[in-house]
Amino acid sequence: MEVPYKCDGHSFVAAGSQGDAIQVMATIQPPSMHSKYSAGIKWEIPEAANKGTETLTKSGVIPLFTIDPLPEEDGRGGIPLEYNITASVAINGEIISDTKTIKQDKLDTLRQEYNDVVKDGVSAGRIPARQEFDQSLPAYSGLLGNASGNYGWHILDRLNKNAIALDALYDGVLNPTSGYRTPANNKTLSGAVGNSNHIFGQALDYDQLTSEENWKVWDAASDAQERFLYNEDNTSISEPQTGYPWPILNDGSLKDVKGNPVTGYGKGHVAW
Repeated sequence: MEVPYKCDGHSFVAAGSQGDAIQVMATIQPPSMHSKYSAGIKWEIPEAANKGTETLTKSGVIPLFTIDPLPEEDGRGGIPLEYNITASVAINGEIISDTKTIKQDKLDTLRQEYNDVVKDGVSAGRIPARQEFDQSLPAYSGLLGNASGNYGWHILDRLNKNAIALDALYDGVLNPTSGYRTPANNKTLSGAVGNSNHIFGQALDYDQLTSEENWKVWDAASDAQERFLYNEDNTSISEPQTGYPWPILNDGSLKDVKGNPVTGYGKGHVAW
């Protein structure tokens, strides 16, 4: 009995109905035996159902599986998921079986974090497709840093282009301090949310080290989907949903979300 498997030509992400469908197929040799006994083929994947607490079972020659793994809200530390798939059939009273192991590659191990990691009750919301990731070098070192783990994959292509375009509009040299983050890395950061634009390669933080230069970058990002600054207490002062006016450089009448006068800008955030 042979047990090949196929999951979009790659490995897999285990996320129940939101994860990848794993197609398996068993063949019994010789062909005359297959035609006679294949209807009785049964399948088992231990720890693959009901959040990893039960064995997933199927029957048939070519079934599809979607794996529901044990939850790990802090991530799995870069350890890939792997499962043993066993096909068995009874022939003349004897159980014949074969087992194959499937294992995530590095990219799907990273993608698994988008299903697993939950920060303050908020998850990523979606799992990016494999083609959304790249292995590009960061246009600015701060766009990646050590925030991508040891996967060798990230989402940087679009972020690089947006950062370079913003730098061209700003009269100075852009100094990003954060860009792409893995969901697990994002969870460790105070103030970050579970579905942050950073984990999708759609946002950067910057600090030009002076209030005036931070404001100038914010001003240059007028076409961005989201842009805001922080005061010296790390309180957002220009997030659209707060209802407060857009910042005016060194205007002491401007209030932050706590109602305190703002006279300086400590850093900024831009998302596209």
